[in-house]
Parts: sequence; structure tokens; C-alpha cells
Amino acid sequence: MPGWIIFTSTCKSLCPQFIGLQFIHATILNISIFLFIRQFSQYRFTAVLMYVLLAYINLNTEILRESLAMSIFLLAIVVFVRNKWFVYCILCFIVSMIHVSGFITFIFPVGKLLSIHSRKKLIGVFICIIALSGALWNFFQAQVANFFIIGAVKDGAEAYFNNDYVQNINGIIVSLTTRCVIPFLVISTL
Repeated sequence: MPGWIIFTSTCKSLCPQFIGLQFIHATILNISIFLFIRQFSQYRFTAVLMYVLLAYINLNTEILRESLAMSIFLLAIVVFVRNKWFVYCILCFIVSMIHVSGFITFIFPVGKLLSIHSRKKLIGVFICIIALSGALWNFFQAQVANFFIIGAVKDGAEAYFNNDYVQNINGIIVSLTTRCVIPFLVISTL
């Protein structure tokens, strides 16, 4: 994605070693997460403890591109709550340029414009779609691959989607929770 390439090129121009990229990335990521926790969490120290224990290593060392997109989206949520739509759209565009999953960030303003009752239905439908994501994965994969015009990006997306990986126990627990437990909880509250 072009945003990630621009970010890494800028970091390499400042410090040619990979550790420079990691330092700049970790600074942006952790500042945005801590600002988000400070503004939206009543139990700040518990939230920081959960972040450090559950996600710190993964976000800071393994999934750099996705975590950078997520950290910018956390900043976008702050302006989303304040109804600053222009800044929100700019930040969502930056998120989309860093990682392909950032395109979903443009959907959130629609949920804010709906009434509470409609919002519950929309959340329920969204959770059910996530629960059925295993069945919809092949369709999504083909659509995303067709979305890209540039051959290198298309080849990269296909290589990413066709990557067979084995999840560790944390990945299995998260996968089962998001596909089984959470949909039942959401549907039972509707």
C-alpha cells in the first residue's frame, strides 16, 4: 500500500537501519493508544495493563503495517466523537492508504446517523457477517483482488490471502470468541 511505502521510505531517510523504523513506529503507535485510553477509559491503568499483557509485543514487533493503520484510526475515533468529519475523512484516507482493511472506516459515520433502534440492528447484522466471515472469505478475496489495478499490489494481495498459517492458542481463542460467543451475546441483547 502506498501509505506504508511512504512511511517506511521517510523512516529510512531519517535512519537507514530497521531499528529506526521500529522506534518511530512504536512511538506513533503507543502515543495514539495511550491517548485513546486516557480519553475513553475509566480504568486507565487496567486498560494499559491489558494492552501491555495482551497486545504490546504483537503490535510493536509483528504486525507493523496493520498496527500503524489501527493507531491512526484510534486518532480518527477521537475526531469522530467530536463530529469533525473532514479531519475524520482525511485520517480514514490515510488509514486506507496504509492497510486495505482501512476502507471499512468509511462506514462508521453511517452508523452514527442512524437511530438507536436501527443502530442495534446494524450492529447485529455486522456481527453476523463477521461470524459468517469464514464462508464469505473466498468471495471477499476475489473482490479485493479484482479491486487492485496495479499488478504488484494485486500479486501481493493474492499472496497475503493465500498464505496458510497456523494460529497459536491465543489466535484460536480470539477466533472462536469472535465467531461464536460475541454473535450470541449481541443477538440476545437485540
